[in-house]
Amino acid sequence: MMAERLLELVRQICKEHEVEILKCHVLRENVHMFVSVPLLLAISKLVRYLKGKCLYKLFQENRQLSWDFWGRHQWGLCYFVATSCNVTDLLIMEYV
Repeated sequence: MMAERLLELVRQICKEHEVEILKCHVLRENVHMFVSVPLLLAISKLVRYLKGKCLYKLFQENRQLSWDFWGRHQWGLCYFVATSCNVTDLLIMEYV
């Protein structure tokens, strides 16, 4: 249920910023996404929007989460980004 809500929030945020989700998969500790991002939107900003807004909404909707994670990092501070120019889109989609 939490994964479904997270995916819904990710879709909403991406739509707001004109980001096309080609493939997305929510795992227990990771979110894998293959996206097409407009040239004027920095990847770091997109990641900041996704992490910040999703967490804020999830905490608002589920107060127990905020108590469970009080004082700890909810999202990892790092993320991995790569372009698809050196590999085929099909290969990336299989991975995600």
